[in-house]
Amino acid sequence: MLLDDLLNEAVHRAHHAMEQAPTTRVQDEAAAQHVAEQLGLAAVVVNFLRGRRNRDITFDWHQALHAAGDSGVSLQYAHARLCSLEEKAGLPVEREAAVDLLQEPCALALAVQVARFEEVVCSAVHQLEPCIVAQYLFVLSHAIGRAAKKLPVKNQGLPLAQARLLLFHAARVTLAQGMRLLGVEPLKAM
Repeated sequence: MLLDDLLNEAVHRAHHAMEQAPTTRVQDEAAAQHVAEQLGLAAVVVNFLRGRRNRDITFDWHQALHAAGDSGVSLQYAHARLCSLEEKAGLPVEREAAVDLLQEPCALALAVQVARFEEVVCSAVHQLEPCIVAQYLFVLSHAIGRAAKKLPVKNQGLPLAQARLLLFHAARVTLAQGMRLLGVEPLKAM
């Protein structure tokens, strides 16, 4: 199978999945096509970069397009979810937020993952293994998911809301940088 055929099929399947999903937020067809193209590209690229270079690649459509597993689609979903969270928070990101208020284990775990980014990139460059970045992004997106479930921003006291929003903003920026390193443009909505 040629790469063009693989990408076209990925876009087609992503578009179909979006049509079936009850949570799809993209309304017009041009935007939906753009999102489908980005999801398809993310599915293929991340699937190829998720394993070490010296290993055979087995391409599985279900795994590549699965929004809840370790896939390019799940990374896109995590990024779009954080964009939505920032948009709905109704607060600007305050860089001087009182992050010492973040005491919950899932907040600390997410902060640790965000802090690991530079180390992970250096390791990937040193070993010439993009899979190190891909695997890190999966761990980061899981930490984002756990934190997003347990750490609401809305209806919290202002200092705590600002601290949580800053944490989620840092996670989104880190996720976006990692995705771009893999050649995937992060989506703001899907």
